[in-house]
Amino acid sequence: MNPQRNRAPREHFSVNKRWEQRDGLYVFHRSGQPIGISAIRSAWRRATRRAGLDGRLVHDLRRSAARDFRRVGVSEGEVMRLCGWETSSMFRRSDIIDEQDLARAVAKRFGNDKLTTAQRLPKASRIP
Repeated sequence: MNPQRNRAPREHFSVNKRWEQRDGLYVFHRSGQPIGISAIRSAWRRATRRAGLDGRLVHDLRRSAARDFRRVGVSEGEVMRLCGWETSSMFRRSDIIDEQDLARAVAKRFGNDKLTTAQRLPKASRIP
């Protein structure tokens, strides 16, 4: 049996035990007792109202993070692992593409680095 192989799990257990003794078993707690979901939701609603962001969901942060990661060049697979999506279809449902993203894609295709969202592309029309 390799002593190095068993070292990491023992160290991990030791760190968890120290955390539990110092901070309790729960990440979000009051005096070691878990904070209920209704208290968390209430605090979130109050915070978003005060910030002028009524109606925002905690899940919106996840979608925004995915979009921002993709904008800076993080691969889809890496974003999925970072944000916890298990399948590509789950990722694509949450991936947000806005006009700025589309304008940047057009600029890349046509070699115009100065194309902005203020420059509108002609609207598609039906051919009679």
